[in-house]
Amino acid sequence: MERKDIRNKLMRITVFMVAGILVLFGIASSVLLYINNTMHETIHEQMEQEASEYKTRLIKQIETDFEILHTLAAFIEYNGINDRETLAEGLNLINQKNSFITIALIDKNGKGVISTEKPGATRNFFLSQLQEPGKTAIERAMEGESLVSPIFISSNLESQIYTYNVPVYNKKEIIGVLSASDKLEKYEDILKGNTVMGGNGYIHIIDSEGKFLVRSSKTVVHEQNMTSIFDGPYTNEKNRQLVIKALQEQKTVFSEFKYNNENYHFYIQPVGINGWYILCVNDLWGYVFFFRQILTVVGVSAAIMLLLMVFFMFHGYMLLKKSYIQLMNLAYFDRITGAGNIWQFQQKFETLQKKDENHSIVAVNIRNFKFINELYGENEGNKLLCYIKKVIEEHLHPDEFFCRDTADLFYILFKEISETKIRERLGSIIKQVSEITQNDKHGYETRMYCGVAVNGDMVHSILAMQSIKRNLGRDIAFCDENLYKKKKKESQIESHMQTALQNEQFKLFLQPKICLADGSLSGAEALVRWQTGETTFIPPSDFIPLFEGNGFCAKLDMYMVSKVCNMIRNWIDEGIKPIPISINQSKILFHENNYIRNLDALINRYGIPPSYITLEILEGLADSNIEEINMKIRQLHEKGFKVSMDDFGTGYSSLNTLYQLEIDELKIDQNFLREASTDKSHRRWIILEQIIKMSQKLGIPTVAEGIETKEDVDKLASLGCNYGQGFFYSKPISVRDFNKKYMG
Repeated sequence: MERKDIRNKLMRITVFMVAGILVLFGIASSVLLYINNTMHETIHEQMEQEASEYKTRLIKQIETDFEILHTLAAFIEYNGINDRETLAEGLNLINQKNSFITIALIDKNGKGVISTEKPGATRNFFLSQLQEPGKTAIERAMEGESLVSPIFISSNLESQIYTYNVPVYNKKEIIGVLSASDKLEKYEDILKGNTVMGGNGYIHIIDSEGKFLVRSSKTVVHEQNMTSIFDGPYTNEKNRQLVIKALQEQKTVFSEFKYNNENYHFYIQPVGINGWYILCVNDLWGYVFFFRQILTVVGVSAAIMLLLMVFFMFHGYMLLKKSYIQLMNLAYFDRITGAGNIWQFQQKFETLQKKDENHSIVAVNIRNFKFINELYGENEGNKLLCYIKKVIEEHLHPDEFFCRDTADLFYILFKEISETKIRERLGSIIKQVSEITQNDKHGYETRMYCGVAVNGDMVHSILAMQSIKRNLGRDIAFCDENLYKKKKKESQIESHMQTALQNEQFKLFLQPKICLADGSLSGAEALVRWQTGETTFIPPSDFIPLFEGNGFCAKLDMYMVSKVCNMIRNWIDEGIKPIPISINQSKILFHENNYIRNLDALINRYGIPPSYITLEILEGLADSNIEEINMKIRQLHEKGFKVSMDDFGTGYSSLNTLYQLEIDELKIDQNFLREASTDKSHRRWIILEQIIKMSQKLGIPTVAEGIETKEDVDKLASLGCNYGQGFFYSKPISVRDFNKKYMG
């Protein structure tokens, strides 16, 4: 009886112990499985991100190459170039500045010119010389399609190449195709980074048959004779068909392989161009597999080892969880503010776009944020960013989100398309941020400005924001079609300005300056015109403000000075008595250290008296240090130049500025005269009269711009104005026409 009871108790204890061990083992197995799945998902997410990033770089490079060809095609269309010698020289010049192997222009008859890496160009190039893939791509481009050809072996280069092909138009009619060839090896620099999967992975490019197009120098599998992923260890009986199916259907695929007793993951993602794929491989899985083996061994050990295993497993789980959280924070959250970063924002935005829901994207920036960092320190700047993040969070509605991108740039997505409501919500955010910083111990005012794209994207919101960057009177701007077209037009102008300067498309035009007392010619003003064809011009209002903003005006101004010097030299050589020429000088140029030295060099090169040159500075230059400006003017006087203040009356300079600046001439802005002509109370005429009289007392001659009627001439002459220019006398005309009319 007692034995039976003891046996039963021992049995129960044994059962409980076995059950306990099985439970513990089951728990350990479950936790291990969870860890494996979590690591697997994390690796997949990171590999997807890495592949997408390198895919984006690859596509950007291709888009950049296409942009070069489209720009060249547009240049050919604008200039109507059809001379083979000119085309050959142009292609050589373009090819020297880019990384293409060849650039060819083929007409609709299959004839053309080609430029190679070697000097010179083949004048008689025929479409029939190309291999079939390149020929087919050109024929498709003749139909209006811009495309990349399949990869093929060039008989001339004895290597694999591919071509970019874009149609060339003449008045909307395709007249030929620009075709540039290149090697895939150019992408090796993009793929050989040491940061793939945190330094534990690498990237290849393969085609739809699994053949290697570009192999990264950083790789685990080093066999050089491998031509395809099916030749090496990447595929086996288990995953070969899976990979083949994915390649055939242009789909992504995850799988794994074993090499040198280590396990690896690989991920294949289609690029979307000619059946190219990104192959991303990482070697983290080998460590995870080894860790799993250790846990399995511990799981079948004695009870005490099992408990130790549970302890270490739990500890390892916590470490992995912590690492996973850190990884997620690094991948999707901003380090300074804790807000979502641009990657998280883009993923959420892509999900929202698939639902086709109404939305608005807002780009938010801080005026003079760099000044705050420099004056109060980086910590204070970071505190401000964190506070802005907090304020934005408080003003979000359900399902709305935001991120901090870089520096002081934030993006917000509103589920709102009403302009009035968006203004109210943004106004509340701007006001709250401004109030808290004004009440801060430093007492500075934080001013924010925002760009809004209703049902648009981040690019459109940035365009809207940049449109008011220098407009301190506006805090919110909405992107519309006109703004987008304007920015696109400005981008086209900036992309052509250097080429236009090299090709001397900027032409010198002259507008006569007339003595109001007797109607005689006293001089002329040099004006720039951008000529793109025989009769086509880009209006100055389209490019002058843009050049003043990006600094290109400094180059253009000195170019115009050289053109004026050359013209005066020609007058002297032809026995024509020169007249003084006024030339506009930008503020940025006037402040350059070598400005006077460069002017003096031009005068000496052409051998002309500097007294024939009058340098026109804008009234706004007086905003700078007056003494510094006068010192520069005295130096110009010592060299023999004259200095005129242009557009007087457009800014806010006081008359005291006129007294202080040592100028030789005062030009009254045409808008001042136009408004005076329509002023029934004659108040502007009174002001204009006093300006002229004061200039007379200071010994400064005056010039009135914008004279359009005989009444303007008589009125200004009666007030004592010395000179005038405007459409009443002549519009700006070319040097040839000016010589015929005034210098004959």
